Amino acid sequence: MNTTVDIVEVFASPLPSYVIADLFGVPIEDRHQFKHWIDVLFQPYDKERLHELEQEKQQAAKEYFEYLYPLVVQKRSNLADDIISDLIQVNIDGEGFTDEEIVQTTMLLLGAGVETTSHALTGARLLLFFRNN
Repeated sequence: MNTTVDIVEVFASPLPSYVIADLFGVPIEDRHQFKHWIDVLFQPYDKERLHELEQEKQQAAKEYFEYLYPLVVQKRSNLADDIISDLIQVNIDGEGFTDEEIVQTTMLLLGAGVETTSHALTGARLLLFFRNN
């Protein structure tokens, strides 16, 4: 039996999203929705669909914010071993992050980590494939 598997679709794309959702303390049952927001927020722009993509990205950002903000509020009274709880505890010169700033910071972390890790996993798999062939 000869089966073709898209390594990006089944591994390199979802894994970083699931890992960062876990690191943020997002409940496991919500990780697929979390990945959807990441996919929409970080999809490349297309000149042919610029207006439509911008609307999709704004909607995804709104949904992400509306989902994560209450999670941040909840974690303020119930800290855990996750990045959101760490951000809640940040104290610089007596000042901490607001809940809104924490949500915004998580969005920056998504951009810095998810896409780059996905590309690195894909590249590593390609390297192994070509090296073995």
